[in-house]
This record gives sequence, C-alpha cells and structure tokens, in this order.
Amino acid sequence: MKKIHKLIFILFILSIGLSDPPNWSVNPSEYEFTASMTGILIFDDVESSDGTDIIAAFSGDECRGVKTDGIIFPPTGQTVFGITLYSNQNGETITFKAYDFSTDQIYSSDALDYNFVSNDVVGSGEIPIEWSFTDPNLGIFNELIPNEFNLFPAYPNPFNPATTIQFSVGMESFVSSDNRQVNDTSIQVYDINGELVETLLNENLSSGRYTLQWNAASFSSGVYFLLMENGEEIVSQKVVLIK
Repeated sequence: MKKIHKLIFILFILSIGLSDPPNWSVNPSEYEFTASMTGILIFDDVESSDGTDIIAAFSGDECRGVKTDGIIFPPTGQTVFGITLYSNQNGETITFKAYDFSTDQIYSSDALDYNFVSNDVVGSGEIPIEWSFTDPNLGIFNELIPNEFNLFPAYPNPFNPATTIQFSVGMESFVSSDNRQVNDTSIQVYDINGELVETLLNENLSSGRYTLQWNAASFSSGVYFLLMENGEEIVSQKVVLIK
C-alpha cells in the first residue's frame, strides 16, 4: 500500500510541477503615459538566461506592464527584458513581480520600486538595470525553529552541477499505521517522467537539522524532483539542472 501511495504522490507532484505561467496583462489604452525599462532578472543571486521568464510591473494589484520574451543582447551575452510601463500620473509607485519558468515560481518584492516618470528611459542593453528577487524561505534553515520533518529550498536552484539540500527530521521513530516501527529517512531524486534516478540518503537519523549536496554532473539538463520521506510523511521539491 505504501508503494501505491508513493506512486500517486509522484504523479501528483508531476502534474502540479508543470503549471501554466501567471496570466498577467495590461490594457495600454487605459493609460495616458508610458515609460520604458531594460534590465536583467536575478533569482536568488543567479542571473537568468531564460527568455521565457517574465517580468511584470504593478501599481498595487493592478498590472502596469509585462514582458514575456527576453532576448540575448549579443555584446554581453546577457538575456535582457525590455518592459513598457503604463500610468496616468507621474510619481506613481511601481513595484515588480517576476516568474521563473524553470522553477515555476513567482517572486515579488516591495523593495524593487520605481517612481513613474512619463517618457522616462531606464536601463539599456549595454547597462541593464537589475531586477533581483530572493525567495523569502531562503535562510529559514538557520532560524530557531522546532526540529520537524521538513525539506528546505535547495540552493542554488537552478544549479550546475551541484545544489545544497537542507532538511530537518523530528522524532527519531514512530509507529506507522500498520504498527511497524519506522526510523529511516530517505531523500530520492526523480526525473520528469517519474523515474527514480538517484538515492541521496537512506538511513536512520536522530532528531535535528542536516545538509547534503546533490552533484548532478552526470545527469542531463532538466527538471527533477526531490522526494523526502520517513515512512509516513512525504515532502517534495522541484529543482532544475541547467548545463
């Protein structure tokens, strides 16, 4: 029964791991003024080279511009995004959100803001601005939190060729639903087809927090899933190998 439950879980995370990008949109005809910005996307200190990522501008919850196709700027080799911003008043505060296609994650930051100026031109292919976003869950591993069964965000992600995996385990053992004593913790890697490609950990661990690395130098670029389980609980995470 456990294997059946695990298979169902793997199929489930595969289905949710390939969701559609956010449907951000703006109607230019509703606005009188425009400005333009050109920049690069940085996710968790890693510069994006994926033109399918998305940058969007907002005033509150209202979308004021979106760019869905970054291009490579030949002199620098960087993937740059040129976005047109729309507003009806100068001085309006514009904030930004971004979508990382490789990890299917939306980033937002109130720290990245711009005071709208009509006809303003900010950044260029030669000197792009930096839209830098950070996952707020990064660093939580070092906080004083109870030891519990948890898989923290791998870092870096995307990665090449190694990523660090941080996790915690709670009670050293418990009695499962079929009255078996369960002690082991395992972390396994599955590919996009749901096939097991590597077992990173399978041992009895004391309560506490741990770190390990996955070196994927021998694997092909693509999306992979980390599954951590202890016999009763399963948690997962998507990671992306880019070579």
